[in-house]
Amino acid sequence: MGMPKTFKRKFLPEEYLFRYYYEKMGKAGSLAKLSVHLSKITEHPETGEVFSGVNPNTGMPFSAQAIQQAMWRWALADENLKTSHDIYAKFMIDEYGEYLSDEKWAVIVNAQAKLCLKTAYARFLRRHPEFVVEQ
Repeated sequence: MGMPKTFKRKFLPEEYLFRYYYEKMGKAGSLAKLSVHLSKITEHPETGEVFSGVNPNTGMPFSAQAIQQAMWRWALADENLKTSHDIYAKFMIDEYGEYLSDEKWAVIVNAQAKLCLKTAYARFLRRHPEFVVEQ
Protein backbone atom coordinates (compact mmCIF):
# COMPACT_ATOMS: atom_id res chain seq x y z
CA MET A 1 0.00 0.00 0.00
CA GLY A 2 1.28 3.47 -0.87
CA MET A 3 1.96 6.37 1.40
CA PRO A 4 -1.18 8.08 2.68
CA LYS A 5 -1.87 11.46 1.16
CA THR A 6 -1.27 14.28 3.60
CA PHE A 7 -2.85 17.68 3.41
CA LYS A 8 -0.49 20.61 3.16
CA ARG A 9 -0.80 23.10 5.95
CA LYS A 10 0.80 26.49 5.82
CA PHE A 11 3.16 26.87 8.76
CA LEU A 12 5.22 29.82 7.62
CA PRO A 13 4.29 33.44 8.38
CA GLU A 14 4.16 34.56 4.75
CA GLU A 15 3.62 38.31 5.14
CA TYR A 16 6.11 38.53 7.99
CA LEU A 17 8.78 36.81 5.86
CA PHE A 18 8.27 39.14 2.89
CA ARG A 19 8.34 42.24 5.08
CA TYR A 20 11.29 41.08 7.18
CA TYR A 21 13.34 40.15 4.11
CA TYR A 22 12.77 43.39 2.19
CA GLU A 23 12.20 45.91 5.00
CA LYS A 24 14.57 44.73 7.74
CA MET A 25 17.30 42.65 6.07
CA GLY A 26 17.78 44.82 3.01
CA LYS A 27 20.60 44.18 0.56
CA ALA A 28 22.52 42.12 3.13
CA GLY A 29 19.65 39.65 3.40
CA SER A 30 19.66 36.10 2.15
CA LEU A 31 17.16 33.29 2.34
CA ALA A 32 19.68 31.28 4.39
CA LYS A 33 19.92 34.10 6.95
CA LEU A 34 16.13 34.36 6.98
CA SER A 35 15.92 30.62 7.69
CA VAL A 36 18.28 31.03 10.66
CA HIS A 37 16.24 33.98 11.93
CA LEU A 38 13.05 31.97 11.56
CA SER A 39 14.50 29.05 13.54
CA LYS A 40 15.01 31.40 16.53
CA ILE A 41 11.42 32.64 16.70
CA THR A 42 9.27 31.09 19.44
CA GLU A 43 5.97 32.82 18.64
CA HIS A 44 4.25 32.88 15.24
CA PRO A 45 4.49 36.56 14.17
CA GLU A 46 1.04 36.60 12.55
CA THR A 47 -1.07 34.40 14.84
CA GLY A 48 0.74 34.64 18.17
CA GLU A 49 0.68 30.84 18.52
CA VAL A 50 3.68 28.89 19.77
CA PHE A 51 6.06 28.52 16.84
CA SER A 52 9.17 26.35 16.69
CA GLY A 53 10.68 27.79 13.50
CA VAL A 54 11.31 24.33 12.11
CA ASN A 55 9.27 22.23 9.72
CA PRO A 56 7.02 20.07 11.93
CA ASN A 57 6.93 17.33 9.28
CA THR A 58 10.71 16.91 9.08
CA GLY A 59 12.06 18.47 12.26
CA MET A 60 14.55 20.39 10.10
CA PRO A 61 14.75 24.16 9.52
CA PHE A 62 12.58 25.40 6.67
CA SER A 63 14.47 25.36 3.38
CA ALA A 64 15.33 28.54 1.50
CA GLN A 65 13.02 27.40 -1.30
CA ALA A 66 10.09 26.92 1.10
CA ILE A 67 10.67 30.38 2.55
CA GLN A 68 10.92 32.00 -0.88
CA GLN A 69 7.73 30.31 -2.06
CA ALA A 70 5.83 31.27 1.10
CA MET A 71 6.79 34.94 1.03
CA TRP A 72 6.08 35.32 -2.67
CA ARG A 73 2.79 33.38 -2.42
CA TRP A 74 1.66 36.11 -0.04
CA ALA A 75 3.06 38.87 -2.27
CA LEU A 76 1.33 37.50 -5.39
CA ALA A 77 -2.12 37.16 -3.85
CA ASP A 78 -4.56 39.54 -5.53
CA GLU A 79 -5.20 41.48 -2.33
CA ASN A 80 -1.47 41.89 -1.60
CA LEU A 81 -0.02 42.89 -4.99
CA LYS A 82 -0.18 46.63 -4.29
CA THR A 83 1.34 46.27 -0.82
CA SER A 84 4.11 43.98 -2.03
CA HIS A 85 4.88 46.39 -4.88
CA ASP A 86 5.20 49.27 -2.42
CA ILE A 87 7.48 47.25 -0.11
CA TYR A 88 9.68 46.12 -3.01
CA ALA A 89 9.80 49.61 -4.54
CA LYS A 90 10.96 51.08 -1.22
CA PHE A 91 13.57 48.32 -0.94
CA MET A 92 14.93 49.18 -4.41
CA ILE A 93 15.16 52.90 -3.60
CA ASP A 94 16.65 52.43 -0.11
CA GLU A 95 19.16 49.72 -1.02
CA TYR A 96 20.04 50.40 -4.65
CA GLY A 97 18.89 53.97 -5.26
CA GLU A 98 16.83 52.75 -8.20
CA TYR A 99 13.24 53.50 -9.12
CA LEU A 100 11.16 50.35 -9.68
CA SER A 101 9.56 50.71 -13.10
CA ASP A 102 6.36 48.91 -14.01
CA GLU A 103 8.31 46.89 -16.59
CA LYS A 104 10.89 45.73 -14.05
CA TRP A 105 8.17 44.88 -11.51
CA ALA A 106 6.35 42.86 -14.20
CA VAL A 107 9.51 40.84 -14.90
CA ILE A 108 10.06 40.18 -11.18
CA VAL A 109 6.43 39.20 -10.56
CA ASN A 110 6.35 36.99 -13.65
CA ALA A 111 9.51 35.14 -12.59
CA GLN A 112 8.31 34.66 -9.01
CA ALA A 113 4.84 33.57 -10.15
CA LYS A 114 6.38 30.98 -12.46
CA LEU A 115 8.57 29.70 -9.62
CA CYS A 116 6.10 29.83 -6.74
CA LEU A 117 2.66 29.29 -8.22
CA LYS A 118 3.54 26.42 -10.54
CA THR A 119 0.16 25.04 -11.70
CA ALA A 120 -1.62 28.32 -10.90
CA TYR A 121 0.84 30.35 -13.01
CA ALA A 122 -1.33 30.43 -16.15
CA ARG A 123 -4.41 31.36 -14.11
CA PHE A 124 -2.44 34.16 -12.42
CA LEU A 125 -1.40 35.59 -15.80
CA ARG A 126 -4.99 35.40 -17.09
CA ARG A 127 -6.12 37.43 -14.07
CA HIS A 128 -3.16 39.82 -14.32
CA PRO A 129 -2.22 40.34 -17.99
CA GLU A 130 -0.03 43.30 -16.97
CA PHE A 131 2.55 40.76 -15.73
CA VAL A 132 2.87 38.88 -19.03
CA VAL A 133 6.38 39.53 -20.32
CA GLU A 134 7.94 38.69 -23.66
CA GLN A 135 10.50 35.90 -23.46
